[in-house]
Amino acid sequence: MALKKPVLGIVPTDGEVARMIRETGIGVVAEFGKIPEIADAMLSLYRQWLAGTLTICPDVLRINTFNYVNLTLRFAALLDGMFEKTCRNRDLATIKTEPL
Repeated sequence: MALKKPVLGIVPTDGEVARMIRETGIGVVAEFGKIPEIADAMLSLYRQWLAGTLTICPDVLRINTFNYVNLTLRFAALLDGMFEKTCRNRDLATIKTEPL
């Protein structure tokens, strides 16, 4: 995504990768295993490139949600939420600690 080059996603068109490609505007999607569909997508990209009209309009804000910093923050928040839920479900007063 960061290369700002068009992506030809040969993936299940109803999957997460296809959704990401469409949402971020970084390329086109063709169904995995459907050769005519893949060929059409490749030919379309090639013709646009030859004509000098091959452009992508990436949604930079959406793409930035996938950078490692944002993904790490989201993962940390998920873990924090899991920890808080676990702690709420326990009666902390009944936990006995033993001296070392």
